[in-house]
Amino acid sequence: MKFDGNLAWKHASATMAGNRDLLLALAGVFFFLPSFAMIMLFKQPQVPPGATREQMLMLLEPFIASVLPWLIIGSLVQALGQLTLIELFGRHGRLTVGEALRRALRALPSFIVVQLLMGFAASMVLFLAMGLGGLLSPVLGLALGVYAICQVYGRFVTASAVVALERQFNPFRALARSVTLSRGHGWRIGNFLFLLVVAVLFVFMVVTVIAGIVAALTLGQGRPAEILTGFVSSGATALVIAYFVAIVVAIYRQLVGEVSETVAFE
Repeated sequence: MKFDGNLAWKHASATMAGNRDLLLALAGVFFFLPSFAMIMLFKQPQVPPGATREQMLMLLEPFIASVLPWLIIGSLVQALGQLTLIELFGRHGRLTVGEALRRALRALPSFIVVQLLMGFAASMVLFLAMGLGGLLSPVLGLALGVYAICQVYGRFVTASAVVALERQFNPFRALARSVTLSRGHGWRIGNFLFLLVVAVLFVFMVVTVIAGIVAALTLGQGRPAEILTGFVSSGATALVIAYFVAIVVAIYRQLVGEVSETVAFE
């Protein structure tokens, strides 16, 4: 059967809706808290208008140096959370949270390598696409770059599910298996991901702008307003990551021939 983006979305939505309480706890611990902590603990320096490149680097280099270790820790926590959810979503309720977490810990090194390889490939494609599209228009270059990344991820998007659910801890074999699964479906999956990215970016932008306006009107400028906007932004980030994991598992299930209704897990 051909890949059906609508079916993948329905399965992901059913998974999210059917396991709301447990998802709230897991997404809160693994996705919301790291994001919220980074926003609250580290405030990005304001770059004055008209600053030169050297001035920008002088302001940003100390900030990046201080944030980087914590950013790595936060990314590891979020990666562990993604693997735990993949285990829970993909095992049809046959694992407890503790068992899923232990399995996720064993798969974490391979998952990280897979993500780094995918990120490297996507960045190369992004620079090439933006460079070509930028010859005509910067906006066109950006749009072309995002579309190209989605097409790359369309071939590799199930690699994380292969690592977790098939216990394929060789990163290169996991990526090769993902390419094999997506053969004949890559363009459809890439287009599906592109539409998702556009929709998510639009909704995320609207939510954060509205949160900023509400915070400014009710709390004014200052720390309370920053806490409110950071809370909303981190909550939206946690929701997006959880949904993305559910979509990855839904895509994987389609490609391996498992298209039954999603069941709740304990």
